[in-house]
Amino acid sequence: MKKNVIALILLLLAVLAAVGSVTFMGPCVHADGSEAACTRAGRAILIDSCVLAAVSLVILFLRSSSARAVLFVIAAAAAVIGILLPGTLLPLCKMETMRCRMVMQPGAVILSALSLIASAAGLVTELHFSPVLRNLIRKPGRTAALVILTALLALSLFTGTIVITSLRRGLGSMENRLGADIIVVPAEAESKSSMKNMLLQGTIGAFYMDASALEKVRETEGVEKASAQIFLSSMKADCCSVKVQIIGFDPENDFVVQPWIEESFNRPLEDMEVVVGCKVGADVGSPFRIYDRNCHVAARLAATGTGLDTAVYCNMNTIHALLEAAEEKGVSHKITSGSDADVVSAVYVKVLPGTDIGLVNNRLNGHIRKATAVRTAGMMSEVADSLAGVSGMITWLIAALWLLALIILFIVFGMMVRERRRELAVYRLLGMSRKMLSAMILKEAFLCSLFGALCGILLGAALVFPFTTLIEHSLKLPYLTPAAGTVILCAVLAVAVTVLSGSAASLRTALKLSRVDPGSTLREGA
Repeated sequence: MKKNVIALILLLLAVLAAVGSVTFMGPCVHADGSEAACTRAGRAILIDSCVLAAVSLVILFLRSSSARAVLFVIAAAAAVIGILLPGTLLPLCKMETMRCRMVMQPGAVILSALSLIASAAGLVTELHFSPVLRNLIRKPGRTAALVILTALLALSLFTGTIVITSLRRGLGSMENRLGADIIVVPAEAESKSSMKNMLLQGTIGAFYMDASALEKVRETEGVEKASAQIFLSSMKADCCSVKVQIIGFDPENDFVVQPWIEESFNRPLEDMEVVVGCKVGADVGSPFRIYDRNCHVAARLAATGTGLDTAVYCNMNTIHALLEAAEEKGVSHKITSGSDADVVSAVYVKVLPGTDIGLVNNRLNGHIRKATAVRTAGMMSEVADSLAGVSGMITWLIAALWLLALIILFIVFGMMVRERRRELAVYRLLGMSRKMLSAMILKEAFLCSLFGALCGILLGAALVFPFTTLIEHSLKLPYLTPAAGTVILCAVLAVAVTVLSGSAASLRTALKLSRVDPGSTLREGA
């Protein structure tokens, strides 16, 4: 009964966290009903709490001390994840006064910390009832070596899988969001800020060409539809909330930005309203100042893993008003043709189905002066080649680490054969069968592998998720972190593969040690 008290406490804490995540500790909700930045964190806390509750229920009905100890380790891992979820693994709203920061985050951290303490107490309690665990504790050096090796296996597999998955997801997101076959930009764009850098790295830049380019594009044979955008970069000064790339588009004929916005915003964008990328430091409903003009943040867009996440989007009336405000601040954007209404920065082109994109691209280059037509497939091909190179390098690194760690594991288990001959001979004299000895060794390997795998997963999460921006900037590739479900699946697979590898490495040792003749072994050591 005393042993079940801890599991019962753990269950109550998990249920409280689960209920709280949909009630008093729930994520923020905007006045228009749209999801806040903290919504994913709230859902993840609910899932983590349900997992913890399920583990606690299983512990209540188990009698095996070894199995209960393993489940307490899993519960501790879930508690650590619960501590890291709000604000570290998943984003919260930017404003410190939002409910997610004042209630949800501290509530989840406190309940998860109490669950971690309860899990640790349960694990310590079970140690006194399990001979397998006592064997591991009695040889801390050997146990630590096995745990470190299996943690390295899980760490390399989990982090490598997450990085590769994030890169592929970022590339897919970039393909979906680009939505055009060709982009027409001013010839000077190559020297100021290439479209590739703007899309991938969020490089801030502005370049302009005569607005007549839009009609010339539409008149070109093979063009199905075309939509113009105007770029403007804000200043890092008092007149602007933050330095960002501002992109003006025409909602009536746009096929690039509008479908993306409709995922988060279900009404037309009004004048002086903006929607911001997920990495822009502004909350929905808050004012956003650009060149001393107050705009209203109407929505926050879903993450794409590209430079589009750092941009601000508005309609054409708003961008023209901001261009005038920028002109008043001495930021010139006009070309020789005249006013700001006569300029565009880029024209996105969709060709007719079945039409040769290369042929249309050549026609545009020959038809529009002082402009360059760029095939998006060319940019995507370069990005895909870079991604393949990085993914290949990571895959080879994982394979090398696994091979090295597995070789060392076999060596360590081989050394155990000589080290434990006398110990296991005594067990045989005390009445343990060969099958029981083999099972005991396999259980020890299983526990070491499981604990090491969980440590590796937690360390990998701490190394990867808080530094997603740094990884993205270092690789200079689109990088979009997988959804919570995918991350959990990767973690489970990494743990499973690591535990199976560790157990398999110990199998030969278990069979060899179980065949030890107790009499001759003890006489040799006498």
